[in-house]
Amino acid sequence: MTEPPALHTVRPVASPAEAMKRLEVLARAVAKTPPGNRNNVLYWAARRALEEGIPASAAAAALARAAGDAGCPPKETEATLRSAFWAAQ
Repeated sequence: MTEPPALHTVRPVASPAEAMKRLEVLARAVAKTPPGNRNNVLYWAARRALEEGIPASAAAAALARAAGDAGCPPKETEATLRSAFWAAQ
């Protein structure tokens, strides 16, 4: 038998302004990522945003724009975000 998955604790952000600041940092990381690692960084950023207590809708919108800026095709971006948010359930 395998160990059950670890429970994730959500650390809610202190304020909407703090949430936007954290999301901007994550989006910048995605936007600056070169080809070859974009999906990994996008997935990481989406998971991190959720762990920080940022609403999935806000995270998805900001990170999808950043992925587009990095040159990630829309279908890839959508699939990666869907995977990241599904894994959080």
